Amino acid sequence: VATGTYHIFAISGQHVAILALFIIVVLQAQRVCRVQWFLFVAPVLIVFTLSTGLSSSAVRGCLMALLVFLGPLLHRKPDLPSAMALAAILILAVDPFQLFDYGFLLSFGVVAGLIVFCPPMLKPVELRLMPDPWRLEPERPVVQVWRNVERFIALLLVSSLAAWAVSTPLIARWFNLV
Repeated sequence: VATGTYHIFAISGQHVAILALFIIVVLQAQRVCRVQWFLFVAPVLIVFTLSTGLSSSAVRGCLMALLVFLGPLLHRKPDLPSAMALAAILILAVDPFQLFDYGFLLSFGVVAGLIVFCPPMLKPVELRLMPDPWRLEPERPVVQVWRNVERFIALLLVSSLAAWAVSTPLIARWFNLV
């Protein structure tokens, strides 16, 4: 805690997301329909979240992932803000005192920041990275690969900046650390 590296060892919603992404890659390789992803992802994420101690951010990540993956199974488009809100309602229904837990507030605050700030911050980057619409010849594959690499790097930078912008004031206020 004193060195600011404690978060590296804490199980968080990011770990749940990484596990879900790994499962999806395997399911896509096996050509499993997106509608059926929930049936494979749900048990693994639930067992993972239970086995890691049910931290606030892991529970939030698990619930949000389950709600997002449940959408296609119910023939609905996934909606991140609604999934986040329902996850918060479910957690608070079980334990209303979570509302006063810094981990709960940081977890949901950072995810809300990502949902709110990332799209407008990525829009100018996407516009800059769009291929020339007046180009007659198709782009070379190497150009398309580099364009995707630039998009990925921009997504990493923007999401880190959004998470930092939301978490830094809260951490400074609650823990007197910057």
